Amino acid sequence: IPSLEKPFYDLAVYGAYPEEDFVSFDLPSSHPNLVKWDDQCDSGNVFVTLNGPSIAHPGPSILDARGGLVWTSEEFGTTLNMRQQNYKGEKYITFWAGQKAATMGQGEYYMLDSSYNVFKKLDAVGENYHGDLHEFKITDEDTALITVYTAKQVDLTDLGHWRGKNGWVVDSMFQEIDIETN
Repeated sequence: IPSLEKPFYDLAVYGAYPEEDFVSFDLPSSHPNLVKWDDQCDSGNVFVTLNGPSIAHPGPSILDARGGLVWTSEEFGTTLNMRQQNYKGEKYITFWAGQKAATMGQGEYYMLDSSYNVFKKLDAVGENYHGDLHEFKITDEDTALITVYTAKQVDLTDLGHWRGKNGWVVDSMFQEIDIETN
């Protein structure tokens, strides 16, 4: 007998973003639609960063291989680029959190220890520099590579048309940050 749950998901009968509620705490979890299951996928966790207009409680979440909630938090707000990385021989959950605007963001980078406590919080270095949502990579040298954006006023008259002497551009760069000292 075919299950009606799959078509109901596709037709948004459960809403734009189906959630699962818990008795043990007041945060909901996503209720993923598993289209097909294979026992080879039964190990490991899935890192998700829930955000967008239909998400009442944005933030990082970890689900087990079958979609069950392992951990979630609304402490960080909008998060992206969540993954597990190594730093000085230890495993950390890392992600960016902040304000998202179209294809870039302004925020900080977090490292959580094995108990989900904040181990380090890193910021872009420099006045008016903001950490972007696209990259947070811990290197083999125990530094962090991050992407950074800043708006700058520049002379755009050589570009012609309506561009003037005091135009604005978004300057994109990367920084390598010493994790110990930021």
